[in-house]
Amino acid sequence: MKKQISTTLVFILCLCGQMLFSQHLTNNGSAITVLEGATLTVTGNVTLLSEVTIDNSGDIFVGGKWINNSPDEIHMQDNTGTVTFNGSLPQSIEGEYSTHFSKLQLKQHTSLGSETSVSTLLGLTNAMLTLNDYHFLAKTGAQITGAGADAYIVAEGSGLLVREVGEIDVEFPVGTTTSYLPATLFNSGEFDNFGVNVFEDVRDGGLTGSTIPEIDDCVNNTWNLLEEVEGGSDLSITVQWNADNEGSSFNRLLSGVGHYSAGAWNPQDEASASGDNPYLLTRTGITSIGAFAVGDNNSPMVVAIVYDEQDIFLSQGWSGISGYLQPVDPDVEEIFAPVITELVILQNLAGYYWPGQGINTLGNWETHSGYQVKMSGEIMLTLKGTPEANTTLNLSEGWNLVPVISNCGVKAENLFDGTSLVLIKGIANNLLYWPEFGIGSLEQLMPGSAYMALMGTDEDVMFPTCEKGLDLSVDHKLNSSNIELNKAAEIAGKPELSPTPNTHSIAIPLSAFVGVDIALGDVIEVFNENNQCYGLAQWNGEAMAITLFGDDQTTGQTDGFSELEQINFKIFKASTNEEILVEAVWGKSLPENEGLFVSNGISAITGFKLNPAGIYSSGQSEIQIYPNPAKDQLTIQYPFDGKAELSIYNLQGLELVSLTLSGRSTELNTSMLLPGTYLVKINGRDTSSLQRLVIQ
Repeated sequence: MKKQISTTLVFILCLCGQMLFSQHLTNNGSAITVLEGATLTVTGNVTLLSEVTIDNSGDIFVGGKWINNSPDEIHMQDNTGTVTFNGSLPQSIEGEYSTHFSKLQLKQHTSLGSETSVSTLLGLTNAMLTLNDYHFLAKTGAQITGAGADAYIVAEGSGLLVREVGEIDVEFPVGTTTSYLPATLFNSGEFDNFGVNVFEDVRDGGLTGSTIPEIDDCVNNTWNLLEEVEGGSDLSITVQWNADNEGSSFNRLLSGVGHYSAGAWNPQDEASASGDNPYLLTRTGITSIGAFAVGDNNSPMVVAIVYDEQDIFLSQGWSGISGYLQPVDPDVEEIFAPVITELVILQNLAGYYWPGQGINTLGNWETHSGYQVKMSGEIMLTLKGTPEANTTLNLSEGWNLVPVISNCGVKAENLFDGTSLVLIKGIANNLLYWPEFGIGSLEQLMPGSAYMALMGTDEDVMFPTCEKGLDLSVDHKLNSSNIELNKAAEIAGKPELSPTPNTHSIAIPLSAFVGVDIALGDVIEVFNENNQCYGLAQWNGEAMAITLFGDDQTTGQTDGFSELEQINFKIFKASTNEEILVEAVWGKSLPENEGLFVSNGISAITGFKLNPAGIYSSGQSEIQIYPNPAKDQLTIQYPFDGKAELSIYNLQGLELVSLTLSGRSTELNTSMLLPGTYLVKINGRDTSSLQRLVIQ
């Protein structure tokens, strides 16, 4: 009779495509076929007693138990239809053998009494799936939907939720009878199937033994992780819990995920849990399976970290800052809370923190970012944290705000050797490293500072790790980067100059000074259209650069160049206090070559000529070199007392000859110089000369 019922069922569903209802369905051998659009509703139990083929393209609703007492497993994994458990009372999937579903939808709490799997979907609609001591396998590609605090897999027995894990986060929505405690796995090693269950308590033997003495300093749960094929995995595990799961003394700000291996709890460096009830912690680099639990720094789960400190002197006005430590709390508001009364603004290329305006688009401090900061007074900022492990800095084509991820000074030429660096400059000062023009006033990148670097292509630089931090001198702590700038401003009588981070860099090669009435110690001044000085530098007889400062965004007055404003030059004669108005001849090789201020602009000057409005008071130099052009021999007439230094450069600024003049007339053999044009520079105690020399 049972076989006749099953046969009749197939006939109705195949031909009519309608709905069929049954209180109980017992199949003793007939095939069951449910076509697309058809529905089979069994309000009671589905019992399978003999081998049966089930082809479900529609919907099967079960209100009672699913019992597979047939002599073999039931394979429905290739079906396209759904089996839905929607009874009014808790249900079960049980029997002597496993059932392999395609799509399984649970709308009622369901427990397992046999091994079960899905190939496409497990849907949870306000329902729990209790594994007991049986495994539930979500096959490769199968999804689990609807999981949450009221719908998850209760896996506190020996049964495991099994899923494949590769290089994508895979959630295991497991928990105990009372708590949702999911775990998320990521595997950068060999793909494998992993099983997870979780239970209450933390034991001294991992999965066995007695409750650990420090249970009050732990989350009162243990996650168990098993692997189908041991070895070859490289896992990260993220576990989640609620405040109700925490011990009475647990400190989630100094916590970690312990891993039981080799007969003991293997601790993790202390960290702060993320989230807000639920809370989360992650552990990476896992290559073996076993028990995992969460504790604080008073438990076996955590290694207490001894934090380093980095003192960063913040000078009044603008400067560049960075840190080589990962802060304990990376929130910029927390980091700058001790100096908040002096902080005006903190910014990088992505956002800014401006307390006076109530704006914070920065969020967390980034060790791999430099910052520009403005302070209303001098103060020391102390960073507390752990040294940044990743000291490789990714730089992009164009401008980058560069931190110093090192606890010692780093030479600019070493750090950027072999890269596409165009130039790197200090922030709110006139220090530059500009290899093309032989300019190296910026020799070292200092810990705690930040710099602007212009790159020709995307590439990386790596900071060295030093055994000890550099003991910064008092001069550096007092912003030694502006000592030369302040000295030039004092000589020229321009103390009102206020450096800003908005700058334009101008290179002046040595050849640009040929025929110019300039001596050692004179100052080149840069003015805007209103005769306000917003850049200056003292000439030391070498190739040089001048930094022009733009307007400060945080003030109401004009304190720098405006965008595209005309740039004008004067030479301040230190010996006579005269100012000579000169006109720059702009080189065409760099982008900004029209004499206008541009933020982060770079320009070069090929020479100067006397402006018609200038005052020219210097006569011809008494220092002579002849014959010029020369061939094998050169005579230098130096009609002054004392010694002088002579240098001969090629037009690229490379020094080829150097000697000391000790008499009024010196003969020099020039046969080693190839035919061409050179620069001859002579510096005495109170005199200087720069002349062109042609070798035939």
